[in-house]
Amino acid sequence: MTEGCYNLFMFTDCSITEEWVGNTIPIGDFYYALDGEQSSVDFYIGNGSCTTLILEGCTDSLACNWALEANLDDNSCIYSLEEYLDCLGECMYDVDEDGIGVNEIEAKESNLLKMIDVLGREYIEHQK
Repeated sequence: MTEGCYNLFMFTDCSITEEWVGNTIPIGDFYYALDGEQSSVDFYIGNGSCTTLILEGCTDSLACNWALEANLDDNSCIYSLEEYLDCLGECMYDVDEDGIGVNEIEAKESNLLKMIDVLGREYIEHQK
């Protein structure tokens, strides 16, 4: 057999008596006892284990404290307080790196941040 984790599931039908229960089945170097009319056992062929180690932590990859190795969420996820800031407090949408950013991706309408004419003069409002 190939090395890995396997599951043995055995059950009786009407023609097998309860005397069958309690018998053992050898698999590799181990013997598994069948403890009822239906029995299931996980076993590993090779050097390993079928036991899954439970590691609690934040399992949301969008959270600041996402733990890649966690396989059980413990409700400890921490998110950025502002949707436009990353986990370090840096502006995520600051394309021109002036410290001002807007989430233009999800915005339904755009807002005027700054208007500069061809001579470099700043305007607060647009005059038609």
